[in-house]
Amino acid sequence: MVAASWKPLGSYAVSLGSAARVHLFEAGGLSSGVRERDGGAAADRKLSWWFMDTAIEAAAEGRFLLPVGPLALFLAGRAA
Repeated sequence: MVAASWKPLGSYAVSLGSAARVHLFEAGGLSSGVRERDGGAAADRKLSWWFMDTAIEAAAEGRFLLPVGPLALFLAGRAA
């Protein structure tokens, strides 16, 4: 995937007392770039496109796989 623009949404600690942080961005102007397979962990990834309303509904129903995903959706909706 290639993004024409990136908007920072925030940075958050993974857990209390941890130095690890998650940085959230909203990517705009998405297009499919050159497909490259490295044969490693990336080979198991699945790309899917959701409209924002559908993604927010999935988060509200607990169907979002990434723990930080619902927070990213909330922040993206608030920044819009």
